[in-house]
Amino acid sequence: MKTATKLSVMLAMAVLCACSRPTAYTVTGNLNGILASYSEGAVIDSAYIRSGDSIIGKKVAVAPNGDFTLTGAVDAPVEAYLVAECTVPGGKGKSAALFVLENGKIVFNDVVKRDIQGTLLNDAVYAEIAWLKQTAESSEAKLQRAAAFIEKYKNTPAVAALFSGLVAKKIFSVEESAALLTGADPCIMESEFVGKYSSNILYLNSLSSIFTGLLPFN
Repeated sequence: MKTATKLSVMLAMAVLCACSRPTAYTVTGNLNGILASYSEGAVIDSAYIRSGDSIIGKKVAVAPNGDFTLTGAVDAPVEAYLVAECTVPGGKGKSAALFVLENGKIVFNDVVKRDIQGTLLNDAVYAEIAWLKQTAESSEAKLQRAAAFIEKYKNTPAVAALFSGLVAKKIFSVEESAALLTGADPCIMESEFVGKYSSNILYLNSLSSIFTGLLPFN
């Protein structure tokens, strides 16, 4: 193939790749699963996305059956929370689930079980947590696998989402979590979620020699 032809093909492929990248996000799912954590009579009113101290996009009403749809666009993937506002007997309530907000179609298949899929980073987190939860491998093998994930995705919000899933499913003990955090690149602590989780875990681990068996995580 001539050089000019090769160049034309490469340019065409580059344009095709650029055009195929999603330029907006759609977040959908069903939130009725969270009602189990509230008293009878609770109703989910609205849903929105929060990142840091800011609300991204608009707050939307949640359908009576729990379905919701949020749309918008982000310049780059961000660590975010899907927040559900509820009316409960005697007041108001909120529930939140951490995920990676990135352009593409994101589906909350099960908000309680952290089954969030549909985009590159969310799919990677889901697959990793599913493997860690189901594998019969040793704790050492699981820690090595999680450490490799953290190293691969350390510059993305996927690390915070992974730790959120590990906490929700109680996959690692306090000691194992502490070892994982101690060996991780310091840059992951830039995440608000990971920073708080790290501080809690390392503090609890420091007490383990004194209060063995009394830790709230196991």
